[in-house]
Amino acid sequence: MKIVFDSKESKELFLKYAIPCGNVLIKRKKLSKARLDSIKSALMKGKEVRGIENTFRIAANMCYIISKKMRKKGIDKSVIRKYFWSEHSRAISWRHKIYKDFDTQLCKVYPGRVIKMEKAGKVLVLTPIGNRRLRKEFIPDLAINDLVTVHYNYCIEKITHNVFKSLWNKYK
Repeated sequence: MKIVFDSKESKELFLKYAIPCGNVLIKRKKLSKARLDSIKSALMKGKEVRGIENTFRIAANMCYIISKKMRKKGIDKSVIRKYFWSEHSRAISWRHKIYKDFDTQLCKVYPGRVIKMEKAGKVLVLTPIGNRRLRKEFIPDLAINDLVTVHYNYCIEKITHNVFKSLWNKYK
């Protein structure tokens, strides 16, 4: 099985969703902090990151399977969003039966609305699980009322109002 991303942008989107899980992998000794920092640094600088299919093996494999089911030639943004917005919750529930070392609630991807800009690269975001203070480095141009997806302690990407409503309704 060869995992292929259809574009640099798709690979970057995958990394934005996957990097927040990195601290769990560090706790399990499956990833070093130095490697996670180097992946994040390369992403932020727009540099190529190699080996992510091994670093984030479960998510990459799940995206690969979804891409095949969707008859895609590679993992594109729609595949990544399908996994993280829909399938990821099931995957973490399954993984939590094996590893009880992470917070399943925080690991889910939620919609959010930015309600306050804060210091040190943080924003206050209203989510279905309450207000959360999150990092905005993946979306440096955030503004109050922007709609976003959030994963662990990060804002991942801006979303439309329709996507926001659809994701919000999943958690009601």
